[in-house]
Amino acid sequence: MKFSFKITPSALIAVHWDHWCYNGNMDSFSDGHFVLLHTNPNTLIRDLIRDNCWSLPNEIPVNVKLAIQDIPIFTHSSSCLFWDNLKLSRFSDYINAFHSNMPFCPWYKLVWHKSHALRYSAFTWLALVGGLKTSDALLIRNIQIPNVCSLCHVFPESSSHLFFECSYSYEILISIMPVARQLLLRPSILQLLEWITNDPDTTQHTKKLYSIFSYCSIYYIWKERNSRRFANIFNSSSTTTLCIKKDVNLKICLCSGSNSVLLLLLVVALRLGLHLCACCADISTPGQ
Repeated sequence: MKFSFKITPSALIAVHWDHWCYNGNMDSFSDGHFVLLHTNPNTLIRDLIRDNCWSLPNEIPVNVKLAIQDIPIFTHSSSCLFWDNLKLSRFSDYINAFHSNMPFCPWYKLVWHKSHALRYSAFTWLALVGGLKTSDALLIRNIQIPNVCSLCHVFPESSSHLFFECSYSYEILISIMPVARQLLLRPSILQLLEWITNDPDTTQHTKKLYSIFSYCSIYYIWKERNSRRFANIFNSSSTTTLCIKKDVNLKICLCSGSNSVLLLLLVVALRLGLHLCACCADISTPGQ
């Protein structure tokens, strides 16, 4: 247990519920039922202290009183709850401890980083951990739907197929990042993100731009899949590609005024010859 209580005259510690008695609650304390019996559920520790000394109900046996009175009262302390015996603790300390027993995810920074866009990164994360309701994922839940990919109409639908084994999504990927043709096989999401991150011939700002385009592509490909299945609306890969470019460029343009990193990404986009939205028409790269 990471947190601990320190008894003070004004402590708002619940006698019945909190772990204040020798790092345990009354249920774990020997003869603690006597304390539970002669106090009500709303009793606080401060109600049992008078003049900086313990003032326990007379009905509690002497041996139980002596055991509780051995717990020191800190009259000069203002805090009664401490985390990991630290004088100052942060919310991140609680979060790290909460997740400490969970398996480590070595690739989380590929999705969640300082320049991420929440909507795009959320769908990328869902695609990576099997959270998207593809036909194979629904079949595991005994929900049967047509299992043919709604984009290419050839292969069974799955997250690995949609991103980017499918001919439809691969055309989008190649249109946005022609350098991806260097890959021998059509990549999965992790393979694509790792290749972007580790490519020695690509600058850092170009890598960030490619990463944002990758996340946005996943979002729009999944949106197109749902539009075809549920709204009977079909867009070509070229149309979806234009939507992706427009959305990313708009995000960069709107934020570049207050963010130097995004401004550099805008410059990189211009150098790569990507189509910019109307609000970027008067911006050019240095030296042009």
